[in-house]
Amino acid sequence: MNAEPDARRLALCAALLDLERSARQAENRVALRFLMVNRLQTLLPADTVLFWHQEAEREADQKAGQGRIAGASGVSEPDPRAPMILWAKGICALLARGEQGRRSHAVTAEECPGEWGESWSDLAPPHGLWIPLITPDHTWIGGLLAVREPAWSHPEQELAERLGETFAHAWNALRPQPRHRVGTRRLKIAVAMAGVIGAGWIPVEQSALAPATVVPAEPVVIAAPLDGVIESLAVEPNARVRAGDLLFRMEATALNNRREMARLALETAQAERFKGRQLSFADPEAKASLPLLEARLSEKRAEADYAESLLQRAETRSPLEGVALFSDPNVWRGRPVTVGEKVMIVADGQRVEMEIRLPVADAVVLTPGAKVALFLHVDPLHPLEGELTRAAHDAELTPEGVLAYRIVARFLPGTPPPRMGLKGTAKIIGERVNLFYHLFRRPLAALRQSMGL
Repeated sequence: MNAEPDARRLALCAALLDLERSARQAENRVALRFLMVNRLQTLLPADTVLFWHQEAEREADQKAGQGRIAGASGVSEPDPRAPMILWAKGICALLARGEQGRRSHAVTAEECPGEWGESWSDLAPPHGLWIPLITPDHTWIGGLLAVREPAWSHPEQELAERLGETFAHAWNALRPQPRHRVGTRRLKIAVAMAGVIGAGWIPVEQSALAPATVVPAEPVVIAAPLDGVIESLAVEPNARVRAGDLLFRMEATALNNRREMARLALETAQAERFKGRQLSFADPEAKASLPLLEARLSEKRAEADYAESLLQRAETRSPLEGVALFSDPNVWRGRPVTVGEKVMIVADGQRVEMEIRLPVADAVVLTPGAKVALFLHVDPLHPLEGELTRAAHDAELTPEGVLAYRIVARFLPGTPPPRMGLKGTAKIIGERVNLFYHLFRRPLAALRQSMGL
């Protein structure tokens, strides 16, 4: 006949033990606060449970009425401006006063003086249960206020007293670390800082990254042989040429006319000299003019030879076997050029090197023979090894508007030469420095520049 009441008691005991275990296993006070306002209803059914937190936990600092509603069932964070929250804050501060506030008890609107009791019926159910949270050393934590329609029974008030002790003990266990552990923590921090400072003196290789291009080594510059207009190009960009192959031709109309005029002038001078020689046998004056005629003939012959050489120079041929490197042929056709203006270069495709543009902000101390690794954009997983051969003394502006040093590095023997024109990123290995300087070189440089040092 007593099986059903016994089963209810066992279920109630199991629920109480489970709630106490959950309170002990709470990871922090936020989790415990959520548990108090939401899991309490499994043992004490209520419409709403509110957690009033005393702001000063030390008894010497506590003043009546100081506190806030730090949690409410069914919401993640209560709105401090909500009417019910403002009312609950005043009711809890009122219930916490005096000796009666240190034990769990039922409360109704009739027991609350003034506006608190008058507004109760408008904001909350009629029956409330006050559960103070006080540790064994008499430290005030706050309290729980549960409200509902039915009245609270005496057994429920006794159960609430036990839950209040459980929650207070769990809250006290999750307090910040005691002061005697602060020294240990500071010691650990000091040891860690000493380790970091010590690691800062570890020697490492200083390095810098910079854009790089594969360029020909010792290319031959093919320049315009004379002032004029380029008539046509005989090769395409990146075409292989042999020694003596025609590269481009200058407009030769004016040169042909000049050669023809020089030839006619030479023939006239030859005729005048012949006539002078014939007359010199009988005319002393004609004989005296022979040196002048000879000089004029030499002048006209030189002019004819020069005109002929200019005409021959109108065709430019390759001085060696290699690859012709220049821009779009359509840019050069019909373009006027001056003597010495660069038109193209001819280079040996098997003799290449790295041209690196190292920004001034990333500059490191470089010495001839320093290691260089080139990571091509087309094959970044297989770097090409090289060594530095020379570096420019002065920095120059790159096409991108960056002030940088021009550095040239050669590929190590045995490295397959990459195709000319390929681009990538070069890693330049400088002198060995300590780790601290390697990590903070650029911030220190920026700080120095900002301070004007």
